[in-house]
Amino acid sequence: MNTIKAKQGLMAPWLACALLLCFATSPVCAGDFPAVTAADDSVQSRQFEQVSTLPVMRACLAVLQDIKFQVTESELEPGLIVAQGRGGPFSHTLTISLQQQEQPARTRIRLTAATHGPRRVQPDYTDFYQDFFSQLQQELFQQRTLQ
Repeated sequence: MNTIKAKQGLMAPWLACALLLCFATSPVCAGDFPAVTAADDSVQSRQFEQVSTLPVMRACLAVLQDIKFQVTESELEPGLIVAQGRGGPFSHTLTISLQQQEQPARTRIRLTAATHGPRRVQPDYTDFYQDFFSQLQQELFQQRTLQ
């Protein structure tokens, strides 16, 4: 019994140091990333005229599948798609939000990409965004011609 109490007495300082270390190292928070500027927004978003949310969502899902991303969440009502993909030692998370606008009838799409990996490196996704939206336009065109 005395041995257990002695071990517990030795563990307390180590436990306190471990807890202090956990709280001293803060996780990544929103302030660690630069704010979205108007230039970023123009690269990350597109508007499609005379197209409802459902066909755009289907086209987004098709493009994600084509570029080897796995959809982890898809909700039509709020217009949200979340997908995961790998590229080298990094994993990438894509978030697509769709917003239906009534007057004039259009759907606005916003694509956000984030990298998760061994370092806090946030690559420039400009080319990726342009390629994604180019493929999305092709997919929407194909959907229209098949109808």
